[in-house]
Amino acid sequence: MASLGLLYNGSFSPESLSGAARPDHVVVIPERFWNDGGRGTPAPRYRHPAGPRQVLERLKRQFPLAAHGLGLSIASACFFDREHVRELRRLDREVGFAWLSEHLAAFRVDSDASADHHAGLPIPMPWGGELLDLVADRLDEAQELLGRPLLLENGVEFTPVHDAELSEPEFWCALHRRCGARMLLDLHNLHVNETNLGLDPIAWMNALPEAAVEEAHVAGGNWIDGTYFDSHSGRSPARVHELLRHALKRFSGLRAVTFEFHESYFGELGLAGVEAEMLTLREIVGQTGMARGEKLRAAG
Repeated sequence: MASLGLLYNGSFSPESLSGAARPDHVVVIPERFWNDGGRGTPAPRYRHPAGPRQVLERLKRQFPLAAHGLGLSIASACFFDREHVRELRRLDREVGFAWLSEHLAAFRVDSDASADHHAGLPIPMPWGGELLDLVADRLDEAQELLGRPLLLENGVEFTPVHDAELSEPEFWCALHRRCGARMLLDLHNLHVNETNLGLDPIAWMNALPEAAVEEAHVAGGNWIDGTYFDSHSGRSPARVHELLRHALKRFSGLRAVTFEFHESYFGELGLAGVEAEMLTLREIVGQTGMARGEKLRAAG
Protein backbone atom coordinates (compact mmCIF):
# COMPACT_ATOMS: atom_id res chain seq x y z
CA MET A 1 0.00 0.00 0.00
CA ALA A 2 1.28 3.49 -0.86
CA SER A 3 2.81 5.63 1.90
CA LEU A 4 0.84 8.81 2.67
CA GLY A 5 2.86 11.95 3.31
CA LEU A 6 2.92 15.68 3.70
CA LEU A 7 5.17 18.39 2.27
CA TYR A 8 6.85 20.27 5.13
CA ASN A 9 6.60 24.05 4.87
CA GLY A 10 7.13 25.39 8.40
CA SER A 11 3.59 26.68 8.97
CA PHE A 12 2.93 23.98 11.56
CA SER A 13 4.58 20.85 12.91
CA PRO A 14 3.62 17.54 11.25
CA GLU A 15 4.06 15.91 14.66
CA SER A 16 0.84 17.61 15.74
CA LEU A 17 -1.17 15.28 13.47
CA SER A 18 -2.26 12.03 15.05
CA GLY A 19 -4.09 8.82 14.26
CA ALA A 20 -4.93 8.19 10.61
CA ALA A 21 -4.11 11.84 9.79
CA ARG A 22 -0.47 11.45 10.86
CA PRO A 23 1.79 11.22 7.79
CA ASP A 24 3.75 8.07 7.04
CA HIS A 25 6.49 10.23 5.52
CA VAL A 26 7.40 13.91 5.26
CA VAL A 27 8.80 15.53 2.12
CA VAL A 28 11.17 18.48 2.57
CA ILE A 29 12.45 21.07 0.10
CA PRO A 30 16.26 20.77 0.38
CA GLU A 31 16.82 24.41 -0.59
CA ARG A 32 15.16 25.39 2.70
CA PHE A 33 18.13 23.94 4.57
CA TRP A 34 20.98 25.78 2.91
CA ASN A 35 21.75 29.31 1.72
CA ASP A 36 22.95 29.41 -1.88
CA GLY A 37 25.01 32.41 -2.88
CA GLY A 38 24.68 31.47 -6.57
CA ARG A 39 27.09 30.41 -9.26
CA GLY A 40 30.31 32.40 -9.26
CA THR A 41 30.07 33.21 -5.54
CA PRO A 42 33.41 33.02 -3.73
CA ALA A 43 33.68 29.77 -1.77
CA PRO A 44 31.83 28.59 0.11
CA ARG A 45 28.83 28.99 -2.18
CA TYR A 46 26.57 27.08 0.21
CA ARG A 47 26.09 27.95 3.88
CA HIS A 48 24.15 25.92 6.40
CA PRO A 49 22.29 27.87 9.11
CA ALA A 50 21.91 26.05 12.42
CA GLY A 51 18.18 26.73 12.81
CA PRO A 52 16.94 24.96 9.66
CA ARG A 53 19.32 22.07 10.29
CA GLN A 54 17.83 21.58 13.76
CA VAL A 55 14.36 21.40 12.18
CA LEU A 56 15.63 18.77 9.73
CA GLU A 57 17.12 16.70 12.55
CA ARG A 58 13.85 16.92 14.50
CA LEU A 59 11.81 15.75 11.52
CA LYS A 60 14.27 12.95 10.82
CA ARG A 61 13.71 11.54 14.31
CA GLN A 62 9.95 11.43 13.73
CA PHE A 63 9.44 10.47 10.07
CA PRO A 64 11.05 8.94 7.01
CA LEU A 65 12.11 11.94 4.92
CA ALA A 66 12.16 12.48 1.15
CA ALA A 67 13.62 15.46 -0.73
CA HIS A 68 11.71 17.48 -3.34
CA GLY A 69 14.02 19.98 -5.00
CA LEU A 70 12.99 23.30 -6.52
CA GLY A 71 16.20 24.84 -7.81
CA LEU A 72 17.93 22.56 -10.31
CA SER A 73 16.17 23.77 -13.48
CA ILE A 74 17.37 20.67 -15.31
CA ALA A 75 15.95 21.76 -18.68
CA SER A 76 17.66 25.18 -18.84
CA ALA A 77 19.56 25.06 -22.12
CA CYS A 78 22.19 27.62 -21.10
CA PHE A 79 23.84 25.65 -18.27
CA PHE A 80 23.63 22.61 -15.99
CA ASP A 81 24.32 23.36 -12.32
CA ARG A 82 26.41 20.41 -11.20
CA GLU A 83 27.33 22.19 -7.96
CA HIS A 84 23.63 22.14 -7.05
CA VAL A 85 23.47 18.39 -7.64
CA ARG A 86 26.59 17.85 -5.51
CA GLU A 87 25.06 19.87 -2.67
CA LEU A 88 21.95 17.71 -2.82
CA ARG A 89 24.19 14.63 -2.71
CA ARG A 90 25.96 15.99 0.38
CA LEU A 91 22.66 16.58 2.18
CA ASP A 92 21.33 13.19 1.11
CA ARG A 93 24.36 11.41 2.54
CA GLU A 94 23.89 13.20 5.85
CA VAL A 95 20.12 12.69 6.10
CA GLY A 96 19.50 9.48 4.14
CA PHE A 97 16.41 10.50 2.19
CA ALA A 98 13.98 7.76 1.23
CA TRP A 99 13.90 9.16 -2.32
CA LEU A 100 14.83 12.29 -4.27
CA SER A 101 12.76 14.29 -6.74
CA GLU A 102 12.98 17.46 -8.83
CA HIS A 103 10.96 19.26 -11.49
CA LEU A 104 11.27 18.72 -15.23
CA ALA A 105 11.43 22.46 -15.78
CA ALA A 106 13.48 25.43 -16.98
CA PHE A 107 13.30 28.71 -15.10
CA ARG A 108 16.93 29.74 -14.61
CA VAL A 109 18.39 31.69 -17.54
CA ASP A 110 21.60 33.56 -18.37
CA SER A 111 21.31 37.30 -17.87
CA ASP A 112 23.58 40.32 -18.00
CA ALA A 113 22.31 41.25 -14.55
CA SER A 114 22.92 37.91 -12.85
CA ALA A 115 24.51 34.53 -13.45
CA ASP A 116 21.42 32.94 -11.90
CA HIS A 117 18.47 34.94 -13.20
CA HIS A 118 15.06 33.44 -12.39
CA ALA A 119 12.41 33.84 -15.10
CA GLY A 120 9.61 33.92 -12.49
CA LEU A 121 7.63 31.05 -14.00
CA PRO A 122 8.67 27.79 -15.66
CA ILE A 123 9.50 28.36 -19.32
CA PRO A 124 7.22 26.42 -21.74
CA MET A 125 8.78 23.13 -22.76
CA PRO A 126 9.37 22.47 -26.50
CA TRP A 127 8.63 18.74 -26.37
CA GLY A 128 10.87 17.16 -28.99
CA GLY A 129 14.14 15.41 -29.79
CA GLU A 130 16.48 18.26 -28.87
CA LEU A 131 14.95 18.65 -25.41
CA LEU A 132 14.89 14.87 -24.99
CA ASP A 133 18.65 14.65 -25.68
CA LEU A 134 19.35 17.50 -23.23
CA VAL A 135 17.21 16.18 -20.36
CA ALA A 136 18.22 12.53 -20.80
CA ASP A 137 21.93 13.33 -20.73
CA ARG A 138 21.55 15.58 -17.68
CA LEU A 139 19.36 13.11 -15.83
CA ASP A 140 21.94 10.37 -16.46
CA GLU A 141 24.69 12.65 -15.14
CA ALA A 142 22.66 13.82 -12.14
CA GLN A 143 21.81 10.26 -11.15
CA GLU A 144 25.44 9.24 -11.50
CA LEU A 145 26.53 12.13 -9.27
CA LEU A 146 23.82 11.33 -6.73
CA GLY A 147 24.41 7.60 -6.87
CA ARG A 148 20.67 6.95 -6.97
CA PRO A 149 17.51 7.72 -9.00
CA LEU A 150 16.08 11.22 -9.27
CA LEU A 151 12.33 11.40 -9.91
CA LEU A 152 11.15 14.19 -12.21
CA GLU A 153 7.80 15.98 -11.86
CA ASN A 154 5.42 17.01 -14.64
CA GLY A 155 4.52 20.69 -14.74
CA VAL A 156 1.71 23.08 -15.68
CA GLU A 157 1.26 24.44 -19.19
CA PHE A 158 0.06 28.04 -19.03
CA THR A 159 1.49 28.91 -22.45
CA PRO A 160 1.70 25.76 -24.59
CA VAL A 161 4.27 25.49 -27.36
CA HIS A 162 2.50 25.02 -30.66
CA ASP A 163 3.67 22.51 -33.29
CA ALA A 164 5.79 20.52 -30.82
CA GLU A 165 7.35 17.33 -32.20
CA LEU A 166 5.89 15.27 -29.36
CA SER A 167 3.02 15.46 -26.92
CA GLU A 168 4.06 15.71 -23.28
CA PRO A 169 3.12 12.06 -22.53
CA GLU A 170 5.04 10.96 -25.64
CA PHE A 171 8.05 12.87 -24.33
CA TRP A 172 7.82 11.17 -20.92
CA CYS A 173 7.52 7.75 -22.56
CA ALA A 174 10.59 8.45 -24.69
CA LEU A 175 12.53 9.66 -21.64
CA HIS A 176 11.55 6.52 -19.74
CA ARG A 177 12.69 4.29 -22.63
CA ARG A 178 15.90 6.26 -23.09
CA CYS A 179 17.22 6.33 -19.53
CA GLY A 180 14.67 4.64 -17.30
CA ALA A 181 13.39 7.99 -16.04
CA ARG A 182 11.09 7.69 -13.05
CA MET A 183 8.26 10.10 -12.51
CA LEU A 184 6.70 12.13 -9.74
CA LEU A 185 3.17 12.54 -11.09
CA ASP A 186 1.60 15.80 -9.94
CA LEU A 187 -2.12 15.16 -10.23
CA HIS A 188 -3.11 18.73 -9.46
CA ASN A 189 -0.94 19.93 -12.33
CA LEU A 190 -2.90 17.60 -14.61
CA HIS A 191 -6.11 19.06 -13.19
CA VAL A 192 -4.84 22.60 -13.89
CA ASN A 193 -4.11 21.68 -17.51
CA GLU A 194 -7.52 20.05 -17.84
CA THR A 195 -9.25 23.12 -16.39
CA ASN A 196 -7.38 25.72 -18.46
CA LEU A 197 -6.63 23.83 -21.68
CA GLY A 198 -9.08 20.92 -21.79
CA LEU A 199 -6.31 18.28 -21.69
CA ASP A 200 -7.65 14.89 -20.62
CA PRO A 201 -5.73 13.75 -17.50
CA ILE A 202 -6.98 10.17 -17.69
CA ALA A 203 -5.78 9.77 -21.28
CA TRP A 204 -2.55 11.51 -20.25
CA MET A 205 -1.94 8.96 -17.48
CA ASN A 206 -2.98 6.00 -19.60
CA ALA A 207 -0.33 6.93 -22.18
CA LEU A 208 2.47 6.45 -19.63
CA PRO A 209 4.23 3.14 -18.90
CA GLU A 210 2.67 1.34 -15.96
CA ALA A 211 5.96 1.17 -14.04
CA ALA A 212 7.13 4.74 -14.66
CA VAL A 213 5.40 6.54 -11.76
CA GLU A 214 6.73 6.21 -8.19
CA GLU A 215 5.17 9.16 -6.33
CA ALA A 216 2.04 11.28 -6.75
CA HIS A 217 1.41 14.81 -5.45
CA VAL A 218 -2.01 16.27 -4.70
CA ALA A 219 -2.90 19.85 -3.86
CA GLY A 220 -5.47 22.60 -4.29
CA GLY A 221 -5.49 25.75 -6.40
CA ASN A 222 -7.41 28.98 -7.00
CA TRP A 223 -8.76 31.21 -9.73
CA ILE A 224 -7.16 34.53 -10.70
CA ASP A 225 -8.68 36.58 -13.55
CA GLY A 226 -10.25 33.57 -15.23
CA THR A 227 -7.20 31.28 -14.99
CA TYR A 228 -6.85 28.39 -12.57
CA PHE A 229 -3.47 28.26 -10.84
CA ASP A 230 -1.43 25.57 -9.12
CA SER A 231 -1.16 27.70 -5.99
CA HIS A 232 -1.26 24.90 -3.37
CA SER A 233 -3.91 26.98 -1.65
CA GLY A 234 -5.83 24.33 0.25
CA ARG A 235 -7.50 20.95 0.11
CA SER A 236 -7.47 18.94 -3.10
CA PRO A 237 -10.55 19.31 -5.34
CA ALA A 238 -12.77 16.26 -5.77
CA ARG A 239 -11.45 15.88 -9.31
CA VAL A 240 -7.90 15.44 -7.98
CA HIS A 241 -9.15 12.73 -5.63
CA GLU A 242 -10.69 11.00 -8.67
CA LEU A 243 -7.37 11.22 -10.51
CA LEU A 244 -5.59 9.78 -7.48
CA ARG A 245 -7.89 6.75 -7.46
CA HIS A 246 -7.10 6.19 -11.13
CA ALA A 247 -3.34 6.64 -10.63
CA LEU A 248 -3.25 4.16 -7.74
CA LYS A 249 -4.92 1.56 -9.93
CA ARG A 250 -2.96 2.42 -13.07
CA PHE A 251 0.65 2.55 -11.84
CA SER A 252 2.05 -0.58 -10.24
CA GLY A 253 5.16 1.20 -8.93
CA LEU A 254 3.36 4.11 -7.22
CA ARG A 255 4.65 3.88 -3.66
CA ALA A 256 3.93 7.30 -2.14
CA VAL A 257 1.24 10.00 -2.17
CA THR A 258 2.08 13.47 -0.83
CA PHE A 259 -0.24 16.38 0.00
CA GLU A 260 1.20 19.83 -0.70
CA PHE A 261 -0.02 23.19 0.51
CA HIS A 262 1.74 26.54 0.63
CA GLU A 263 2.37 27.98 4.08
CA SER A 264 0.83 31.33 3.15
CA TYR A 265 -2.58 29.60 2.99
CA PHE A 266 -2.36 27.80 6.33
CA GLY A 267 -4.40 30.53 8.02
CA GLU A 268 -7.32 29.68 5.72
CA LEU A 269 -6.78 25.91 5.67
CA GLY A 270 -6.00 25.46 9.35
CA LEU A 271 -4.96 22.31 11.13
CA ALA A 272 -8.52 20.97 10.77
CA GLY A 273 -8.28 21.34 6.98
CA VAL A 274 -4.97 19.49 6.86
CA GLU A 275 -6.39 16.71 9.03
CA ALA A 276 -9.51 16.42 6.86
CA GLU A 277 -7.44 16.15 3.69
CA MET A 278 -5.11 13.56 5.17
CA LEU A 279 -8.06 11.45 6.36
CA THR A 280 -9.66 11.59 2.90
CA LEU A 281 -6.39 10.60 1.26
CA ARG A 282 -5.88 7.81 3.79
CA GLU A 283 -9.27 6.39 2.86
CA ILE A 284 -8.54 6.60 -0.88
CA VAL A 285 -5.09 5.04 -0.52
CA GLY A 286 -6.44 2.30 1.71
CA GLN A 287 -9.41 1.41 -0.46
CA THR A 288 -7.49 1.50 -3.70
CA GLY A 289 -4.54 -0.33 -2.19
CA MET A 290 -6.74 -3.19 -1.03
CA ALA A 291 -8.47 -3.35 -4.42
CA ARG A 292 -5.10 -3.44 -6.21
CA GLY A 293 -3.86 -6.17 -3.87
CA GLU A 294 -6.94 -8.28 -4.55
CA LYS A 295 -6.44 -7.79 -8.29
CA LEU A 296 -2.80 -8.88 -8.09
CA ARG A 297 -3.66 -11.93 -5.98
CA ALA A 298 -6.35 -12.93 -8.44
CA ALA A 299 -3.94 -12.53 -11.34
CA GLY A 300 -1.36 -14.64 -9.51
